[in-house]
Amino acid sequence: MAALSNGPAGEPQHASAQAAPAHADNEANAAGEWRRLHWATPILRGGIVLIALIAYVFSNGVNGFIQTIQNDRLSEIESSHTPTPTPSPTATPSPSDNGFWDSIPWDQLYGIISTAVWILVIIGAVVLGWAQWRSHRFRIGEDAIEVRKGIIARSERQIRFDRIQGINISKTVLGAIFGLAKLEFDAAGEDANIELAFLKVKDAEALRTEVLTRASGAKQAKAAERATTGVRSADEPLVADEAHAHMASDAAAPGVIPTPAAQSNLERFLRERIGEIAGGEASHEDPATRSVVEVSLARIILSRLMNFAVGLVATLIAIGIITAGVVVTVVATGEDLHNVLLEVSIAIGFSSLSAVLPLFGMAFSQIQQLARFTIVGTPDGLRIGRGLFATTSDTLPPGRIHAIRVHQPVLWRPFGWWQMSIIRASRTNSDGSGRSSSALTNNVILPVGTRDDVRRIMAIALPLHATPGFAKALDAGMTGHNRNTNDGFIPADHTTKWLHPFLARRVASQLEAGVLIMRKGAWQRSVTFVPTERIQSVTVSRSLLDRMRGTVNLKADVVPGAFATAVRFVVSERADQMQDRLIDIALEAAERDNSHRWADAAARSTIASARIQAERALAAGTPVDARTSAVLQAAEEWDREHRHDEDYSLLITAPEASEWPAVHEERAGE
Repeated sequence: MAALSNGPAGEPQHASAQAAPAHADNEANAAGEWRRLHWATPILRGGIVLIALIAYVFSNGVNGFIQTIQNDRLSEIESSHTPTPTPSPTATPSPSDNGFWDSIPWDQLYGIISTAVWILVIIGAVVLGWAQWRSHRFRIGEDAIEVRKGIIARSERQIRFDRIQGINISKTVLGAIFGLAKLEFDAAGEDANIELAFLKVKDAEALRTEVLTRASGAKQAKAAERATTGVRSADEPLVADEAHAHMASDAAAPGVIPTPAAQSNLERFLRERIGEIAGGEASHEDPATRSVVEVSLARIILSRLMNFAVGLVATLIAIGIITAGVVVTVVATGEDLHNVLLEVSIAIGFSSLSAVLPLFGMAFSQIQQLARFTIVGTPDGLRIGRGLFATTSDTLPPGRIHAIRVHQPVLWRPFGWWQMSIIRASRTNSDGSGRSSSALTNNVILPVGTRDDVRRIMAIALPLHATPGFAKALDAGMTGHNRNTNDGFIPADHTTKWLHPFLARRVASQLEAGVLIMRKGAWQRSVTFVPTERIQSVTVSRSLLDRMRGTVNLKADVVPGAFATAVRFVVSERADQMQDRLIDIALEAAERDNSHRWADAAARSTIASARIQAERALAAGTPVDARTSAVLQAAEEWDREHRHDEDYSLLITAPEASEWPAVHEERAGE
């Protein structure tokens, strides 16, 4: 079988996940020894059912034994009080009297055979679980994580470090009893992830750190090789849309890219200086314990109930309409209104419960999954924690965010609440929609928060794009409208306001700091952010209404996700020009993409988190903790030394914002 993974620019790549012949256990090379999962894994995976089965068999056996004793005792009592009949001398003995089959205790024999069969089934399940645990092994290689499993049909799967989309540690309620957790490595594609269930919590955390550290080194080694040879490997295309490769810079020949500058050591400098400044204890403190935002459980509960209130209201309205129709019909036909209403009320009541209970079930599920939400930038990437009972700690490496959506349902507007979700190359369904229940929660980076919370998370999610102009565009995207002509957004074609009077008030786009920003929604506001280096291709589509009004939709194609990434209502005459320009921008951004500097981008996110935490501490009048102070001091020292070095600049080199509106200046003047 084959598993898909995804490259830094989102292009699908094949990771080895195919059947392999059995290898000896001692076939471990210098890259890493083969390891096994925790011995309690079979118990947590299927052992609970086995324990319940053992308890069931034991209970039935005890009950059968007690019942047999009671039956024997009753038989003895009955025989002692029943007179023995005197046999007639002329009576002929029955062939069955004192026969062999009558002497067999069938009830007892059935119980013994049944118990023996169940015992054999239990022994077989135990042996099978033990064999599966013995055959399931993994190791951390030089450039990939490998897993081997299977008893009869052996298989091997591996994911290269530079294709990992995220790493998460989840703890179930039952696993917490044993102190175990599940470690999962996300890769792009259907069923492409590698799951290690279960490991000790400390072992899982250490393994995550080891993989992330090696992944960062793998990227730097690959970049160093490109710097030496000047040739990009065959499995590493320049950009996903190879059809437009001729639009790249003339200085780069096909298959050759400009030699990158020396790699940044900011992450290593940061780790060393934190230890020197704050001491060993603070340097080893888990940064994930300090979230850049605070999301209370009460706010999550209220927001989720408000989301499902629309469905509840719609259900109640439907019930009211049905009831009114029944009443009118009964009155018109002259039937007994009381009896009919009683029957209808019972039917509607059961129907309402079947419609409402799933809504509350979904709300409770989301509340449980999103409670105790934390997010912070660490040297390993974004660390996201969530979960009320079963907890999850997800690490999202830099360069794995392909798009961000900031969304505000209409019922949230009085409270000023927003939700943030992302598109990443993992956790998709077979249809690529990414709309499974796990995807909807695991791709949320802010369940509910204020505008300030959105600004903080955006600073750590896109640290290489966080310019002052981008901050202004973020505010204009969330609350702006097309009547404001000075916010930098290019509004949709003016003819759309006749067909979409409310929607056209906010539909607009802007290019700022290397990010394509698209806003829409009059009732439910939404802003989508797509880093141009993540764009794989640009698609032009036209619906029937688009043909009638002479507009098109310009879609920036990224990996499949739960929300659209399209510029809507673009004038047809300028669609080709905009498409070509956006392709050029994507190609230029792909050439300058710094996502291969995994550790450097994560270090920038760490610095952004430290600045946010320091600002919050000062606003609350509390002292800044030692680690945060150490991060800020180390960052200041680094900036003083490298502020004039273009290669170590915080911000990526992006096209000027004026280049995007220039395509529309004619239409904007209409």
